[in-house]
Amino acid sequence: MRNILTTILLLSALTLSAQNYSPCYKEKYAEGVSLYNIGRYSEAKAKFVAAKDCPMPNTTEANAWIGKCDTRIKDEEAARQESEAYNSCTSVSSCNEYLDKYPNGKYVAEVKQKKQELQAEDDVYNGCVSIEKCNEYLKKYPKGRYVSLVTDTKINFLEEDNTYANCTTAEKCDEYLNKYPKGRYVAEVKGKREGLREEEWRKGRDEVVLTVKDAPRPFDRVTMEIVYVEGGTFTMGCTTEQGSDCSEDEKPAHQVTVSDFWIGKTEVTQRLWEAVMHTSLQEQSKKAIELRNYSDKKLLSFGVGYDYPMYYVSYKEAMDFCERLNGILRGQLPTGWYFTLPTEAEWEYAARGGKKRSKHKYAGGNNINDVAWYKGNSDGKTHPVDEYKRSNALYLAGISGNVCEWCSDWKDEYNSDPQTDPQGSSSDKYRVYRGGSFIHDARYCQVSRRLGATENYRHFYIGFRVALVRSSLEKPRRPKRK
Repeated sequence: MRNILTTILLLSALTLSAQNYSPCYKEKYAEGVSLYNIGRYSEAKAKFVAAKDCPMPNTTEANAWIGKCDTRIKDEEAARQESEAYNSCTSVSSCNEYLDKYPNGKYVAEVKQKKQELQAEDDVYNGCVSIEKCNEYLKKYPKGRYVSLVTDTKINFLEEDNTYANCTTAEKCDEYLNKYPKGRYVAEVKGKREGLREEEWRKGRDEVVLTVKDAPRPFDRVTMEIVYVEGGTFTMGCTTEQGSDCSEDEKPAHQVTVSDFWIGKTEVTQRLWEAVMHTSLQEQSKKAIELRNYSDKKLLSFGVGYDYPMYYVSYKEAMDFCERLNGILRGQLPTGWYFTLPTEAEWEYAARGGKKRSKHKYAGGNNINDVAWYKGNSDGKTHPVDEYKRSNALYLAGISGNVCEWCSDWKDEYNSDPQTDPQGSSSDKYRVYRGGSFIHDARYCQVSRRLGATENYRHFYIGFRVALVRSSLEKPRRPKRK
């Protein structure tokens, strides 16, 4: 057939040569025909276009050949695109694209078969939800599309299994949940963690029993719970979890190392205060009346009861409480340890959870309503210390909210230098108090927020909790009674 076509084209060329066309046209025309015959349609088209530019061309004839070339070029491009689509059929979705675009295409049967095989592999891959299932995939498709991913998944499953197996403490369970928030054992780990936390809480806390000589009941024997805080290093001040709510006096964030200490599980209660100081909340309120134009009723409307936190306590009175407490417990405390107010560093380290710390905005969590009594949920009053919201990782109650808590430091500026057991400056205008209270907005309850007042300042939103520390610290802050 091709020989017949070639003969016809040559006869046509001979006929043309007999006609009155220029040699240029005849040459370009003959070259175009030859290129067309061997399937080089783009080059042939170029020759016919060039022939039209020659003197005395047969424009009609040249245009006809150009049209033939365009048709061939278009057909070739369509075939190339279809072949490319077929070769790209390496997934179920790409096979579907081919079938949608070429429902009657040249490779429909092959693509349908290929799609079926790919879908079967996808099903096995998507079922890779355990080490056993991953092994099934690798055995069936040793050179499959997902070998690398399945191998990585298998390794991750092995790591997850090991992490789960090591969940022998609440802290280890937290490590699992932080690393695998959607892991295969989340439900089991959460249940296990709660049981371990309860066990660790019973083991981890300690208590001090105060026997107050010649005190009337219920103050002759009062129990105060304290929690051991293992020392460590942490970032103090405006850390990332505080977001954009930091004040300038919380900056710069800096590395601080604190030694081991104990801290009160709760704020000092009105029962404990009265047992140690032999004065009541009502008597403290009278001191406040002298300083502020409040009525007795107003002063005592913020929570009265032995299990409520003590308030209307100045810094000096809080330190006096600690000194009297040390006197009562003389001979009962570990050698070299004494009660005082926590430093800012100790307070913030404990509020963040010590070595068990999590990156939370408030002590115990990021949702203020879960962890603190503050302006938004307190109903304008303090709450009993045993009615606390969720505690933090050290099981400290109410360290955010309820009442603010005095620290031993003067409120000086931070610097970026790493520090060990910082005691604050030797003097300033204000003493620090921390934690926010039942009348404060949420931002004042953040673990990094700092407030300050003079040493004699009393208010219905300020109380304190005690710390038990070693006397070997570089700058002892043993309270001195007047």
